[in-house]
Amino acid sequence: MTRMPTKRHGTLTACGFDKRLIDESYRLYPKGLPPVVPNFPGNILLTGKVGCGKTTLMAAIGRAWIPKKMIEAGCPYGEGPPFACFSMAPMLCRELRSTWGRDIDATESGVINRLSECCQLYLDDLGLESDIAGAHEALLLILKRREHDGLPTIVSTNLSLREWQDRNARTASVIGGYQRIEVGSKDRRRVAR
Repeated sequence: MTRMPTKRHGTLTACGFDKRLIDESYRLYPKGLPPVVPNFPGNILLTGKVGCGKTTLMAAIGRAWIPKKMIEAGCPYGEGPPFACFSMAPMLCRELRSTWGRDIDATESGVINRLSECCQLYLDDLGLESDIAGAHEALLLILKRREHDGLPTIVSTNLSLREWQDRNARTASVIGGYQRIEVGSKDRRRVAR
């Protein structure tokens, strides 16, 4: 049986967050954000090992930073850019690749603009995307446009900045300027099984 979204889920599901992830963020962070996370939107890089809770913390940040009126009313997808977007980097690359064919309604620039212009971007698992030059360039373009426009971006990655430097120095340069938060050390998924 599929659970219907509640006010608790509201905007977060409309922006792409999974309901189970939202519920987990309420369980782990019932009183709001941990002290290491600022109470105002900014650029944050969540780093840590696989399964340590980066995505759950990202959902808690979304709960805190997306205004309550937006949670009750929903994201304004109709006109203008959405208030907030959550995307997993590998899925975003698939979405971008799907626009490269013929007879496609969606365009690469449309996807880039949507994520570059939303008020808050939550980009999960950066570094897990396929090694396709066009996709990396599009991701970097999104990050650089957001940095230029002063729009808050929250990124999670399993890679250290040193690994990013070896992999893609331009991306490392952009995310290296974000407030870095190291998340846990244990694989929560493995412990839960």
